[in-house]
Amino acid sequence: MDKTVNRFGGTASRWVGWGLPIIGLLLLITAGIGAFGTISLFDSEADVQHSNEVYVRLERVLALARDAETGQRGYVITGRDDYLEPYRDAEPKLERQLDQLSSLLQNDPPQMQRLARLRGLVDEKHRELQQVIDVRREKGFDAAQAIVMTDTGKAFMDRAREAVAEMQGQVRQQLALRQAEARRTRDLAVLIGLASGALTIIVFVSFSYLARRLL
Repeated sequence: MDKTVNRFGGTASRWVGWGLPIIGLLLLITAGIGAFGTISLFDSEADVQHSNEVYVRLERVLALARDAETGQRGYVITGRDDYLEPYRDAEPKLERQLDQLSSLLQNDPPQMQRLARLRGLVDEKHRELQQVIDVRREKGFDAAQAIVMTDTGKAFMDRAREAVAEMQGQVRQQLALRQAEARRTRDLAVLIGLASGALTIIVFVSFSYLARRLL
């Protein structure tokens, strides 16, 4: 009888000695996994915000290019300088949008190459617009209209839209990959957290049972 009690007491002592550290360790693991899942979620949200900002700024580049062309066309038709206001207003804004896109995409070399091509198109468009404005001012409406009728403006917008669509497509693809990775990380964190929580409960119940037997 005494041997049985001693054996039970030794087993219980070992459970007590190991139980508390194990419970503490499992609780720490569960808390760490929860924190990791939260960080992963925040990173995913940051990726979405970053992608949305790139989208908006690319669309803004196209809109400003259209505004600049609208101002040029108005001047060609009327010969009045006040019609150039959209053109003059769009030029510095275009440069700022491109600079901000460069900052957003600086860690993405392929996108930076695409942005360089888009910037080249914008510079080309600026020269074409300014040329027509100069011709209208110096040679009159007919000479300026002849340049406009070559459809160089339409060709620019088609190429610019293609460049922007390519960049936006890359943004969508990258975002989908990041979100898929974030979902996998979240699911793994939930699974491990549940397993860790279940083990914590098992150890705690076992420890409580043995503790009651000792009392």
